[in-house]
Amino acid sequence: MLIAGKLYKYNKARKVYVDLAGSQTVDDVEQDQPFVFLEVNVLKWVEAYKVLTINGIVGWIHVGYPEHIKSVE
Repeated sequence: MLIAGKLYKYNKARKVYVDLAGSQTVDDVEQDQPFVFLEVNVLKWVEAYKVLTINGIVGWIHVGYPEHIKSVE
């Protein structure tokens, strides 16, 4: 379980979207680049995570393999 406000990283690059549906890209999270986890929403085939990027952008990333998200120490 991820904790809101903590730093995490994902082993795949992700587009950051303005909404859950992925209608508009607002930023990118590169492979293993840290982000702050804010909340989760489970969609049909993927989990969507609301994040704060290192660029100060708040948006949603889609994660197919949540077990690959790791805490940044």
